[in-house]
Amino acid sequence: SQGPQPVVVPNLIGMTQAQARTTLGALGLLVQVNPQTIEVGPDLNGLVAAQLPSPGGQVDPGAVITVTLGQAPATTTTTTQP
Repeated sequence: SQGPQPVVVPNLIGMTQAQARTTLGALGLLVQVNPQTIEVGPDLNGLVAAQLPSPGGQVDPGAVITVTLGQAPATTTTTTQP
């Protein structure tokens, strides 16, 4: 008998961590969040900025997809909160 059908890895870039978890869960995949962040522009701040395996690859059900969240560099303007 054949093993489980492979699952195509979705593109998670630009999703929130929760959206990525929901999307992967619906496909029977697991998510692992990389403790490191990568520097991104403000449009990807706090969102998924990188993933392994890459979108479009095929994995077995239950595989773990590692996502890396983006972190925009801190602005140099100093604002004091009231």
